[in-house]
Amino acid sequence: PVVRWLSYPTIFGMCLIALIVISYIGKIKTGGIGSYIILIIAILLFSMRFSENNIVDITYGAMLYLRYPLLFIVLLNFKFSDLHYKTFIYLFLIITALLIPEAILNFVLFGKYLDITFSSLGGLWGTAAGGIFFAYASCIVMAYVLLEGLKKIHVAFFLLMYVASLIASIRSVIAFLPLILLFIWAVKKDLLRIKGVIAFSAFISGVVLLATMIPWGSVIASFPIIEPFDPQYRLRYITAVLSYLASSGKIFFGAGPGSMNPGSFGSIGFMYQMLLEDNNVAGGGTNQYVRAFADFGIIGFTIYWAMLIKMIRINMKVWNLIKQIEKNYSQKIKEISLIKEISLAFFGIWIHYSAIGLFNNDIWRFDISSLVFWVFAAYIYSKRPWLQTKLDSLPTSS
Repeated sequence: PVVRWLSYPTIFGMCLIALIVISYIGKIKTGGIGSYIILIIAILLFSMRFSENNIVDITYGAMLYLRYPLLFIVLLNFKFSDLHYKTFIYLFLIITALLIPEAILNFVLFGKYLDITFSSLGGLWGTAAGGIFFAYASCIVMAYVLLEGLKKIHVAFFLLMYVASLIASIRSVIAFLPLILLFIWAVKKDLLRIKGVIAFSAFISGVVLLATMIPWGSVIASFPIIEPFDPQYRLRYITAVLSYLASSGKIFFGAGPGSMNPGSFGSIGFMYQMLLEDNNVAGGGTNQYVRAFADFGIIGFTIYWAMLIKMIRINMKVWNLIKQIEKNYSQKIKEISLIKEISLAFFGIWIHYSAIGLFNNDIWRFDISSLVFWVFAAYIYSKRPWLQTKLDSLPTSS
């Protein structure tokens, strides 16, 4: 909670500093996402015509979804070194490593498990953030293993992380992490290219939406073994939200930010109120599909997702540049090792941030998932010109 609230003044303070610096330089790098940001803001403003939102709600919604893409732009306009990004990765991995004994000790000493496992992550519902730490750290470690080789410490990390995930019942890690790691392996083996990456993400989204139509109650009655992974808890909200949006004429632009507000801050939101009145829906878990559809509709969701596709296209170009550079050498190139590891890890992080994680929780709104995603994206984007220059300066292989 502290990180969440501090992220607003910190990021926007950095934006103000960046504007001052840019005013002297006279040029701003947007990383190709400036138009997406403008379109999302326009949709949020347009939604005021169809909802009870005011300018405060719109501002909050814009800050909620756009502060980390803005951080991405800020990072592009400041020359951070590889050491800065290495430090970021090390700190992230250290925190993840500390979460493992915390989960195990809290369970053994205090009997804490499920949503109250992690005291350091905000207490209640800390498993959501814990799952993201484990998933993204695993992508980084997996990338390192594929590039540098497997060591005992890596085996210990994965085993202990799975033990911690079982204790905390982090279903997203237990069920989907093997798929994400397999995805990274497929990219490394050149089995997946950019079209396959995007198609896989679209396929996951399509499967989730189709799965909302399945009578899961009957399925679970026939196969009780899948009850711990009951998808109804997350999926049944999606159908209800889309139905309410369609019936109210808000399917394209949403009901505006705050429509899923439970009333913790300000009045209860339109969409949340509708869900509470439906006894067949109340009590389920929210996810990013629900939040994004409710906040800015199918069009806004599509624009945000297109912005993420922009990032994976850039990463694929960087990955291809790295492979072309390596063709000119008979040994590993130390100076590109960091960007190579981050680029490979980003494929797994991207598939979680753009597809698998969307039906599990509010991924685009979480600080830890958005922070890692957009910091990695900034580093990858900033390295592309340098890699291209290096490639152009190398003699062609005989």
